Amino acid sequence: MGKRLIAAASAVVGCAAFAHTAAAKDWTQVYIGVGIGADVVSTEYDTSVLGLLNSGSDDVGTSGFGASLRLGADYQVNNWLVVGAFANIDWSNTETKIPFGGAGLGASPDLFGVEHAWTVGARAGALVTPDTLSYFLVGYTEAAFTDVTFGGLVDLKVPDGRGIVVGSGFEHRLTSNISLTGEYRASYLEGETLFSIPGAIDVTSDTVLHTGRVGLAYRFGGGGSDRAPYERLTSSWTGFYAGIGTGVSGLDGEINAYSPFFGSSSNEGMGGGDFGGSIMVGYDHRVAPSWLIGVFGAVDKTLQDSEIEVSAFGSTVGTVQLPQMDELYTVAARAGYLLASDTLVYGLVGYSWLDMSDLHIVSVGFPTDTLSIPSFGGVTVGGGVETLIGKNLSLRAEYRYAAMGEETLISTPIGTVTSEADVHTTRVYLNYRFD
Repeated sequence: MGKRLIAAASAVVGCAAFAHTAAAKDWTQVYIGVGIGADVVSTEYDTSVLGLLNSGSDDVGTSGFGASLRLGADYQVNNWLVVGAFANIDWSNTETKIPFGGAGLGASPDLFGVEHAWTVGARAGALVTPDTLSYFLVGYTEAAFTDVTFGGLVDLKVPDGRGIVVGSGFEHRLTSNISLTGEYRASYLEGETLFSIPGAIDVTSDTVLHTGRVGLAYRFGGGGSDRAPYERLTSSWTGFYAGIGTGVSGLDGEINAYSPFFGSSSNEGMGGGDFGGSIMVGYDHRVAPSWLIGVFGAVDKTLQDSEIEVSAFGSTVGTVQLPQMDELYTVAARAGYLLASDTLVYGLVGYSWLDMSDLHIVSVGFPTDTLSIPSFGGVTVGGGVETLIGKNLSLRAEYRYAAMGEETLISTPIGTVTSEADVHTTRVYLNYRFD
């Protein structure tokens, strides 16, 4: 948790160093906003049988696409400090399913997924330009999870998760009433008991929800006579740039197995993700007063560390290090429209390839068994917003979706195992532009 808090705070502290003087009362407004982006459910499960046999899984989960609705109010304290409160609700399509077919089987277990979550919180930030707010947030969240079902035979009610949320982001006003936003949040939920037979079996979980959003807000009132005129930042928008970013990356995987003896089975939604970082380089060319085209390359890395450990009578007997995202490489082109001299909105399309870590199975008394996981590649689409905050500095919020092709994991005379993967990535970048 400490690394995530440091990363979230650093975005605010780093940008605050470039704060400019803003007009009084500019940001004292009520607003409503919407956002879209990546969601990741990362869960730690612990199972105990009679206190003798135990298993634990860490950083296991799923990811998907999400959307948000937010209501909030801000108050500008002085020429650089803005404080506010907000409430929002998030919807997500994250869910893990493991349907089985063939050989007379008809079970369809549906595992952990998120139906919705709501959050109330406060934010405080620094105006890095009169129209750009970089902020840190903290609050309280509750999440409703889908139930765990096993083919209609057993339904396990998953209790709602409750906990604290921290995060950071930026908001840039195009006008006194319309603004664009980019944000990352991490919700740390309290441990819950999923299943218990006193003295026999206990199953508990601890979950972190990672949420990345790129959005649009409408701000009511404000501005008017209190708004001091100032000159917007300008740039040629033509030239090279480089940047670093933070946010959330999630893998939504599907594994399919087929055997002529046992039929077919598959699972959907496996993979998970975590907080991540990026480096980016690119080049843009302004082709008309309000239009821009460009190319860029990005490398994304996540902090995911997934494993399962089994112990008996107090000693570890086996560990499984699960495949997870190592690096995601992307090359893409973008085309954008300048809403103002300092603000670009754009769409992108390109190609991504994903390197995965191998599957390692370590058992006491046996050699390590390793399954090599191939790299995945596929088309990437997305979009975002970029705004100038200094002569050569810009903030950029972006969402990307990569649909990876199918790869073969195992192929033998008695069966095959194949996999597909979708990757959701939301990032907020600080770029240095060499124009």
